[in-house]
Amino acid sequence: MTTKTIKTFPNVPVIEEFLQEWKTRANEWYTDIVKQYFSKLRESLELRNKSNDYDLSKDEREEFKTQFKVHYDDFKNWEKNLSGIEKNIIVGRSEKDAHECIEKHIEREVKAKREILFTRIQKKAGNILEAYLYIGVNGEINGHIKGDIATVNVNTIYAGGHNIQCLHYRVLVK
Repeated sequence: MTTKTIKTFPNVPVIEEFLQEWKTRANEWYTDIVKQYFSKLRESLELRNKSNDYDLSKDEREEFKTQFKVHYDDFKNWEKNLSGIEKNIIVGRSEKDAHECIEKHIEREVKAKREILFTRIQKKAGNILEAYLYIGVNGEINGHIKGDIATVNVNTIYAGGHNIQCLHYRVLVK
């Protein structure tokens, strides 16, 4: 029988606040992508349906068929630029399922980020004795932590720009 070790970390309110803020931002990020995806998909389907509407003239159907092809190609090119995580969350799912998948993904990410954050801090500072952390106006966690080995500075930066398809943060512990 295999036993699984459950890692526990101290409850540091400012870290929990930071993770909650990240969770909110990530949820907004993914929700926006889901909205864009399904909006583009619906537009393509509407054009396809109009191109097959025999109540319209042949010329009107041909015009909708041309619009559909252009729109669908644009949609597929947009879809190709989704990150792997975004594709796993959205493609082949209903909109409702995509939102449920977002929630599950973000919860897993929060657990992982909490573990990474504490592991990095404890690696340099040791056991946390005192935490002087704050959430800056930009939602990032900063400050310093006094541990039984050392006192470390914590500085956090967000990333999610050019060639980075998913909002994330990087915690610098010095």
